[in-house]
Amino acid sequence: MGTGPDWEAALAASRALQAKGGTREDVLFFLRRAGFGKVESIKALHQLEGLPIAKGKEAVHLSAVWSDRYRADEAFHDELEAALKQLGEQE
Repeated sequence: MGTGPDWEAALAASRALQAKGGTREDVLFFLRRAGFGKVESIKALHQLEGLPIAKGKEAVHLSAVWSDRYRADEAFHDELEAALKQLGEQE
């Protein structure tokens, strides 16, 4: 994840896209189309913009580019929280 020549090339292309006036959404679209996931997109925002990881996660999660995953990701998060709460109650 986020290493190797493909990652470095994608990061360089993202920087070039920004230099030409590309928006954050443009960068996220480029990365997703290139086959990178949400985690790599978060890492890219951190590296490209200096965005803290938590803010990058929020930006990616709420982006138009990843909007098709929003409901599924929220449901997964809710299920995970419920399971952790249940585990805590069992101890």
